[in-house]
Amino acid sequence: MEKENLFFEEAFGKNEQEFEKLLFMPEVMIIYRFYYKDNGITEKWWQCFNNLSPEKLAVAKKNY
Repeated sequence: MEKENLFFEEAFGKNEQEFEKLLFMPEVMIIYRFYYKDNGITEKWWQCFNNLSPEKLAVAKKNY
C-alpha cells in the first residue's frame, strides 16, 4: 500500500465506521494518536466508550 494511503487511513479511518470512531475520540487522543495507540490507551478508551450505558452513549454521541 502506498505511503499516502496509509497516512489517509490512519488520519481518517479505513471506512465510515472507523471515521465515526475517530469523531468520538477526545481531541488530544487524535492529535497524539500514535502515543495513545502505541501504549494501548486508545483500545482501552474504545472499550470503555462501548461499555457506556445506552443512555450515556446517546448523550456522548449527541454531544459530538
